[in-house]
Order: sequence, then C-alpha cells, then structure tokens
Amino acid sequence: MMRLDWVRRAILSDPSVGKRLIGLALAVGVPTAIRWALGASANPVPLVTFFPAMLLAAVFLGWRWATIAAVLSAIIVNRFFLAAPWLEAPTPPRIAIFVFFLLSCALLIITGETLRRLTRDMDRLAKEREVLTREMYHRVQNTLAVVDGLVRMAKQETDLDQFREDLSGRIRALSRANRVL
Repeated sequence: MMRLDWVRRAILSDPSVGKRLIGLALAVGVPTAIRWALGASANPVPLVTFFPAMLLAAVFLGWRWATIAAVLSAIIVNRFFLAAPWLEAPTPPRIAIFVFFLLSCALLIITGETLRRLTRDMDRLAKEREVLTREMYHRVQNTLAVVDGLVRMAKQETDLDQFREDLSGRIRALSRANRVL
C-alpha cells in the first residue's frame, strides 16, 4: 500500500471535465506564477518551472490534458517570458530551444502517463487477486468439509487398516476430482 493513499486515489479517479479544467488551470497557472515571481533570475532557463507541472498533469489528468497544458505553457512562455519569442524571429538556437521544450514535455508526459497506467493496472490486479484469494479460501473450506465427511464415513469401519485404506482411497478420488476442476 502506498504511504500517500490520496495520491493513488487521485490517480485512479476519473474526474469530471470541470475538475480536469481546474487541474489544467493549476498545471499552467502555478508554474506561470512561480516563473513570474522568479523574474530575471530564471531567464537562462525560462521553462524550468513548467516541467514538473507537465509530469503532474500527465499523472493526474492523463496525457491529453497534459498535452494541452504543454501547449498553453509554451504559448505563455513565448509571449511573456522570452525577450525574443521563438517563432516571431526564428533563429536556429530559438527553434532548438522550442523543439527541446516540446521533446522534454513529450518525454515527461509519456513518463507520467506510464506511471498513471501502471498505478491503474496495479489496482486492477490487486482487486483480481482479492477475488481469487476469496475463491481459493472458499474452495479450501469446501474441500475440508468434504474431507471431514470422508473421515466420518470411513470412521464407521472398526478395523484400523480398513479405515486407512477407505480414507486413502476416498482422498485420492477427491484429489482426482479437484484436478479435473
């Protein structure tokens, strides 16, 4: 079990469009506010605050919403935080930074989506394991009840050797029947 169970529950939830829009606003708004607060100190790496948000958006919202967040983040950075926007005066270094941002976001989104799917798969498998465990418990209880009945039937024999032989034969028959099932 995870230590932060609320994280697992958030990943497993299927939020409404409204909640996803709120998540999208947070995934873009929080890094934008942090970037704005950092001011000129973040100019060498104007996108640094957006990368964690892309990963979190992919984990909690899914890859589609994280992709929307990445596009909106690129537009915001291009419009507000770059001295010379990427595509207004395209130069090889500006285009390279833009492409690097897109590739980095794609890698983070793929990583987040993989984590999301693995968490969902683990939860599904845990539920399946629980069902199988209950079924096995039920079958064991049934088998023990049958063995108890066999012992009671064989107990009617007064001869100990005959009792062992009858009980052994009945248990072997039960074993063969269980293999068929």
